[in-house]
Amino acid sequence: MSSSFFGSSASSSNTNSRVFPTQALNLAGPVLRVCVGTSPNDESFFVHQKLLVSRSEFFARAMNGKWRESDEGVVPLPDDQPEIFSLYANLLYTDRLATRQTDPEKKADEFTLLARLYVLAEKLQDVKAKNDIIDAMLAKSRAEGLVSTKPPLTMDAVAALYEGTPEGSQARKLFVDFFAQHGLASWLGEKEDVRFDFLYDVSVRLLQIRTKGTIPMTTANCPLAMYHEGEDRVEGKAATASTLVPTWKKKHQF
Repeated sequence: MSSSFFGSSASSSNTNSRVFPTQALNLAGPVLRVCVGTSPNDESFFVHQKLLVSRSEFFARAMNGKWRESDEGVVPLPDDQPEIFSLYANLLYTDRLATRQTDPEKKADEFTLLARLYVLAEKLQDVKAKNDIIDAMLAKSRAEGLVSTKPPLTMDAVAALYEGTPEGSQARKLFVDFFAQHGLASWLGEKEDVRFDFLYDVSVRLLQIRTKGTIPMTTANCPLAMYHEGEDRVEGKAATASTLVPTWKKKHQF
């Protein structure tokens, strides 16, 4: 993994390429054909079955011998985008997220890509992929800073995430905390662009911060695993509401 994506917790993988045999990818056995999208824009991806099944409950069920996909070795994903599945397949094989944008004007688009990729990982029930994407979201926001004129994510990213995740999603909590802990009213943009359920979640979070006085560490300094799922999730230390000053304000305090 690259530390620029996943933070300091991944730095050891850059300096030492040696791993235990149990950490190696299992590339033996058959390859699955995954048909993504609908004609004429569909694409086929060929991915090792053992790799997919080891990571995804969705593919594990599809290949358990009870479904046609198991016999044919073909799994259709007509409702998904080839571009997003390509990112997922790349993540499976390389442990890297190829989402960085070269055009400075399109940096906000990366969050939309990450949100859509998270939705796919949610559908495929790949917890590790979801946690890796969370790490990337936090790393991106910290590297670029939280500034008043350019929110870390757009309403397009919010809509993409909320349309494909359940209530209580860790990624939803992260998006809500971006706004509740660091946001300005201008981040919301036009009224018609804001989802009601997202606005409600942000409102609830703001009231929690005000009434409780303390919250977990902010997105700017919390452990990456605070928004993880599964066994590696950790809780952050308490931070008072008075510490929740947007980054841009901290830079200009006198």
